Amino acid sequence: MFERESKLCSFAIGYCRKLVQDIPEESLAVQPAPGMNHPAWVLGHLAVVGDTALRLLGQPTHSPREWRPLFGMGSTPGTDRSLYPSRDELLRMVETNYQAVIAAAQVAPASIVDVPHTAPFFKAELPLVGDLVAHIMTTHFAMHLGQISAWRRTQGLQGVLGL
Repeated sequence: MFERESKLCSFAIGYCRKLVQDIPEESLAVQPAPGMNHPAWVLGHLAVVGDTALRLLGQPTHSPREWRPLFGMGSTPGTDRSLYPSRDELLRMVETNYQAVIAAAQVAPASIVDVPHTAPFFKAELPLVGDLVAHIMTTHFAMHLGQISAWRRTQGLQGVLGL
Protein backbone atom coordinates (compact mmCIF):
# COMPACT_ATOMS: atom_id res chain seq x y z
CA MET A 1 0.00 0.00 0.00
CA PHE A 2 0.93 3.64 -0.40
CA GLU A 3 3.71 2.94 -2.94
CA ARG A 4 3.28 6.18 -4.88
CA GLU A 5 2.67 8.24 -1.74
CA SER A 6 5.83 6.76 -0.21
CA LYS A 7 7.87 7.76 -3.25
CA LEU A 8 6.47 11.30 -3.16
CA CYS A 9 7.00 11.57 0.58
CA SER A 10 10.64 10.47 0.22
CA PHE A 11 11.08 13.15 -2.44
CA ALA A 12 9.52 15.73 -0.09
CA ILE A 13 11.91 14.75 2.73
CA GLY A 14 14.89 15.39 0.45
CA TYR A 15 13.40 18.65 -0.83
CA CYS A 16 12.78 19.78 2.74
CA ARG A 17 16.42 19.14 3.62
CA LYS A 18 17.56 21.21 0.62
CA LEU A 19 15.17 24.05 1.47
CA VAL A 20 16.46 24.57 4.99
CA GLN A 21 20.12 23.50 4.94
CA ASP A 22 21.48 26.98 4.18
CA ILE A 23 19.07 29.03 6.31
CA PRO A 24 20.97 30.59 9.23
CA GLU A 25 19.72 29.53 12.66
CA GLU A 26 18.99 33.12 13.65
CA SER A 27 16.73 33.59 10.60
CA LEU A 28 14.47 30.58 11.10
CA ALA A 29 11.77 32.59 12.90
CA VAL A 30 11.90 35.70 10.70
CA GLN A 31 8.36 36.61 9.69
CA PRO A 32 8.48 38.90 6.60
CA ALA A 33 4.73 39.51 6.71
CA PRO A 34 2.29 39.30 9.62
CA GLY A 35 1.04 35.75 10.04
CA MET A 36 3.46 34.27 7.49
CA ASN A 37 4.63 30.78 8.41
CA HIS A 38 8.38 30.81 8.92
CA PRO A 39 10.70 27.80 8.55
CA ALA A 40 10.95 27.04 12.28
CA TRP A 41 7.18 26.78 12.59
CA VAL A 42 6.74 24.88 9.32
CA LEU A 43 9.33 22.25 10.27
CA GLY A 44 7.83 21.78 13.73
CA HIS A 45 4.33 21.65 12.29
CA LEU A 46 5.34 19.02 9.74
CA ALA A 47 6.91 16.94 12.52
CA VAL A 48 3.80 17.13 14.69
CA VAL A 49 1.53 16.28 11.76
CA GLY A 50 3.82 13.33 11.01
CA ASP A 51 2.97 12.16 14.53
CA THR A 52 -0.71 12.42 13.59
CA ALA A 53 -0.15 10.07 10.66
CA LEU A 54 1.73 7.67 12.92
CA ARG A 55 -1.14 7.68 15.43
CA LEU A 56 -3.63 7.06 12.62
CA LEU A 57 -1.55 4.06 11.56
CA GLY A 58 -1.40 2.72 15.12
CA GLN A 59 2.30 3.51 15.57
CA PRO A 60 4.20 5.31 18.34
CA THR A 61 4.96 8.99 17.90
CA HIS A 62 8.38 10.64 18.17
CA SER A 63 8.02 14.41 18.61
CA PRO A 64 8.32 15.86 22.11
CA ARG A 65 4.89 16.35 23.69
CA GLU A 66 5.61 20.05 24.31
CA TRP A 67 5.78 20.60 20.54
CA ARG A 68 2.03 20.06 20.11
CA PRO A 69 0.87 23.46 21.43
CA LEU A 70 3.77 25.21 19.68
CA PHE A 71 3.28 23.58 16.25
CA GLY A 72 -0.09 21.83 16.24
CA MET A 73 -3.34 22.75 14.58
CA GLY A 74 -4.41 26.25 15.62
CA SER A 75 -0.92 27.34 16.71
CA THR A 76 0.46 30.67 15.55
CA PRO A 77 4.06 31.25 14.47
CA GLY A 78 5.88 33.76 16.65
CA THR A 79 9.05 35.71 15.97
CA ASP A 80 10.90 34.85 19.18
CA ARG A 81 13.61 32.49 17.88
CA SER A 82 14.29 31.20 21.40
CA LEU A 83 10.87 29.49 21.44
CA TYR A 84 11.88 27.05 18.72
CA PRO A 85 14.26 24.10 18.59
CA SER A 86 17.36 24.21 16.39
CA ARG A 87 17.11 23.69 12.65
CA ASP A 88 18.91 20.36 12.95
CA GLU A 89 16.56 19.12 15.68
CA LEU A 90 13.48 20.20 13.72
CA LEU A 91 14.73 18.65 10.49
CA ARG A 92 15.77 15.44 12.25
CA MET A 93 12.25 15.08 13.68
CA VAL A 94 10.64 15.69 10.27
CA GLU A 95 12.88 13.04 8.71
CA THR A 96 12.36 10.57 11.56
CA ASN A 97 8.59 10.94 11.55
CA TYR A 98 8.05 10.78 7.81
CA GLN A 99 10.42 7.84 7.34
CA ALA A 100 8.42 6.08 10.06
CA VAL A 101 5.16 7.05 8.32
CA ILE A 102 6.46 5.60 5.03
CA ALA A 103 7.45 2.34 6.73
CA ALA A 104 4.13 2.05 8.58
CA ALA A 105 2.00 3.00 5.57
CA GLN A 106 3.61 0.38 3.36
CA VAL A 107 2.53 -2.44 5.67
CA ALA A 108 -0.71 -0.99 7.06
CA PRO A 109 -3.58 -3.44 6.73
CA ALA A 110 -6.90 -2.53 5.17
CA SER A 111 -8.47 -2.92 8.62
CA ILE A 112 -6.65 0.29 9.60
CA VAL A 113 -6.63 2.39 6.42
CA ASP A 114 -10.07 1.60 5.01
CA VAL A 115 -12.02 2.84 8.03
CA PRO A 116 -13.26 6.35 8.89
CA HIS A 117 -10.75 8.44 10.83
CA THR A 118 -11.59 10.18 14.08
CA ALA A 119 -9.49 13.31 13.53
CA PRO A 120 -11.45 16.56 13.96
CA PHE A 121 -10.80 17.75 10.38
CA PHE A 122 -11.35 16.77 6.72
CA LYS A 123 -14.06 14.24 7.59
CA ALA A 124 -16.03 15.02 4.42
CA GLU A 125 -13.09 15.54 2.04
CA LEU A 126 -10.82 12.74 3.30
CA PRO A 127 -13.10 10.38 5.24
CA LEU A 128 -10.87 7.31 5.60
CA VAL A 129 -7.65 6.86 7.57
CA GLY A 130 -5.88 6.02 4.30
CA ASP A 131 -7.14 9.23 2.68
CA LEU A 132 -5.86 11.39 5.52
CA VAL A 133 -2.52 9.57 5.74
CA ALA A 134 -2.01 9.98 1.97
CA HIS A 135 -2.76 13.71 2.33
CA ILE A 136 -0.28 14.07 5.17
CA MET A 137 2.40 12.23 3.17
CA THR A 138 1.90 14.28 0.01
CA THR A 139 -0.29 17.35 -0.37
CA HIS A 140 0.00 18.65 3.19
CA PHE A 141 3.77 18.16 3.17
CA ALA A 142 4.15 19.84 -0.24
CA MET A 143 1.92 22.78 0.67
CA HIS A 144 4.09 23.66 3.65
CA LEU A 145 7.33 23.15 1.73
CA GLY A 146 5.97 25.70 -0.74
CA GLN A 147 5.67 28.12 2.16
CA ILE A 148 9.36 27.66 2.98
CA SER A 149 10.23 28.10 -0.68
CA ALA A 150 8.29 31.39 -0.82
CA TRP A 151 9.84 32.47 2.49
CA ARG A 152 13.31 31.84 1.05
CA ARG A 153 12.61 34.24 -1.80
CA THR A 154 11.54 36.97 0.64
CA GLN A 155 14.95 36.55 2.26
CA GLY A 156 16.86 36.78 -1.01
CA LEU A 157 17.70 33.08 -1.10
CA GLN A 158 17.69 31.11 -4.32
CA GLY A 159 15.58 28.11 -5.28
CA VAL A 160 17.08 24.72 -4.49
CA LEU A 161 15.84 22.38 -7.21
CA GLY A 162 18.07 23.76 -9.94
CA LEU A 163 15.30 23.84 -12.49
